[in-house]
Amino acid sequence: MMAEIEKRIGRPFFPFIEYKSITLPPMPPIVKDVHNFMDSLRNFNSRETDVILCSPMKSGTNWVHEIVSMLLHRTTEYNSHGELNYCNFECQSDWDRLEKMNSPRFFHTHLPMEYLPRKHVENGYKIIYLNRNPRDRAVSQYLFLQGKTGVPPMTWNEFFEKFVVNDTIYGGWFTFTKQFEKARVEKRGTVLPVTFEKLKIETIQTLPGNCIISWNFS
Repeated sequence: MMAEIEKRIGRPFFPFIEYKSITLPPMPPIVKDVHNFMDSLRNFNSRETDVILCSPMKSGTNWVHEIVSMLLHRTTEYNSHGELNYCNFECQSDWDRLEKMNSPRFFHTHLPMEYLPRKHVENGYKIIYLNRNPRDRAVSQYLFLQGKTGVPPMTWNEFFEKFVVNDTIYGGWFTFTKQFEKARVEKRGTVLPVTFEKLKIETIQTLPGNCIISWNFS
């Protein structure tokens, strides 16, 4: 997903932008005014029919986005709402455009639970919580960052110290996982947990079409 965004916007992928205790990739709206962006996201007017896919970087976001988008819109067409980053919260600068989208709207983000739209969380609207084994994800992220515009060359040990031990990108994998595991336990009816590993083995059973369409996980 991020490679597609970087190619489209033609901007460096580094350095990251600091916001409170986390860092964010330098997407245009984030670079312009990260505080205004985060406020706009938190105040976004979610609908009951909205679905938000939440995942750490390099956890299968593209894959799940395509599957769920097809199921929600009952089609075999790819990217039924346009390019993937049009549905990515971190790339949004025109929130009015999102307001005009027809339901069901499908968005995705790498941010932890605490930064999701307040209305979406407080009303228990639909969330797909996608995660991946942290070891595999770390290797994938290391390879992904190599050669990206603005990212300094680094050894695996340097990457591990900066992006695993002291991970702050989107708040880090551990923060993300703790928050969504807590949400999964407290609001099991509105949070659908999905793992990259299980999806590879049992795709249909992990994301059954009838459950996505009706949003019934019982």
